[in-house]
Amino acid sequence: MKMRVGTLGEMDTEFVADEITRQGDHIIVTMKTSGEGPTWSAAVAADYNDIIKIVKLALKLSVISFLLFGIRSRKKPRPLEEF
Repeated sequence: MKMRVGTLGEMDTEFVADEITRQGDHIIVTMKTSGEGPTWSAAVAADYNDIIKIVKLALKLSVISFLLFGIRSRKKPRPLEEF
């Protein structure tokens, strides 16, 4: 997973999902950087309404077709230009 952090200037890095846990009314996703350079970790807390919104956003045809037919990109995805 690529992540761009706007407050750190032009820093682009790759994060790997490390753990997903439930903590009270939230789902916590912990990610860590992979590869070279400094080690970073990030945690995202999502409540029920956040999860529902993510699911609704994921119900787009382009996302569903990527999930169903994106097996080709599992080998080695092309470099990401801008996002």
